[in-house]
Amino acid sequence: MRPDGEDIIPRVDFFIHLHIDSFPSMGDPVSEDPIISCDITGDQSPLSELRGNNQEEPVVKGLIWSHSPDRLANVGFKARRSIIWGGSLLRSRKGGFAGLKQISLVRRKKDLSPEEFARHYRNHREIARYHHGMSQYAQSLSLEPIYGFENELSDIDGVSELWFATEQDWTERFYVHPESQNIVREDTQKFIDFTRTQSFMVDEILFTEEMERE
Repeated sequence: MRPDGEDIIPRVDFFIHLHIDSFPSMGDPVSEDPIISCDITGDQSPLSELRGNNQEEPVVKGLIWSHSPDRLANVGFKARRSIIWGGSLLRSRKGGFAGLKQISLVRRKKDLSPEEFARHYRNHREIARYHHGMSQYAQSLSLEPIYGFENELSDIDGVSELWFATEQDWTERFYVHPESQNIVREDTQKFIDFTRTQSFMVDEILFTEEMERE
């Protein structure tokens, strides 16, 4: 245990597959299937209402998370995925997630090295813990393109996943405190290039009861 009483966060290698041309077509996986979960781009109105604008069409149709580097989509990465908190709460059962989930494909500011970005990104988890009301939060780093190098999405620096257990949590607890929105914005502007970062809502389907644990 860490001195603050929290478990050391495990980071496990996964493969992320981005569907751009078409939505993922998912059958019923067999026991040896490498697919862990699938995120299919869904209704973007919660994000539009949160931001107070018309949400642009998502740049991807969906993501597949797997244990295999085999080509499953247009662009694929090997990544180190960390469940920062909430893994056992929301990801212990197969099937669709009943709450709301947001994914961000994050690009670093151009004046930061990958190492500097990773340090800022990891440090942001403590701000997220205090100022956001999501039930689960994950970060993926060390993204290494394994196919689809010619695509503009092959230069992603990180992937953020935010799970909110209910729609009420999303609308009332996305920012927990009156000052939270400004504090989150001030911190993320230090390391995220928002002109090239895309965020969108997804419908998640979990195919395996395995947790992201070493």
